[in-house]
Amino acid sequence: MYWKVGFAGEHTPRKILLVSSTSKSAEEIEMSLRSVFIHTLLCTPRGRKVVLCEKMTEQRKFRELVVSILLEKLEVDSVEFVPALVPPVFACCRDNDLSGLMIDVGYSETCVLPVYSSHPLIHAMSVADVGTRKVHECLAT
Repeated sequence: MYWKVGFAGEHTPRKILLVSSTSKSAEEIEMSLRSVFIHTLLCTPRGRKVVLCEKMTEQRKFRELVVSILLEKLEVDSVEFVPALVPPVFACCRDNDLSGLMIDVGYSETCVLPVYSSHPLIHAMSVADVGTRKVHECLAT
């Protein structure tokens, strides 16, 4: 539903874009990615290293399409995948020995990731098919 874009080392995304991955064609996704590089990040995609913080439950077909566009059409150097819940764990826990739950309420699902001694326990992650889409539907009625 949303793309958060920016550079590594920045504390917040440069921009959060509303994107519906299910209704877009390959050409529209390519144009969107090209626009992100040129208009938002103010750089060319060629030769860049890209890190995708993705939902682990993202559709494989969409992920492969994005990687194909990035590598073949936009000619980025590399694409690295990181589970979306891991970067916040490292940001919160890097200097501390913390334990707790990371809860990510997304548009279509909610993920809960236990953290023990600053280490995310990916194998124990739980996903529910409830997200802010339900809030949007309730507000619409």
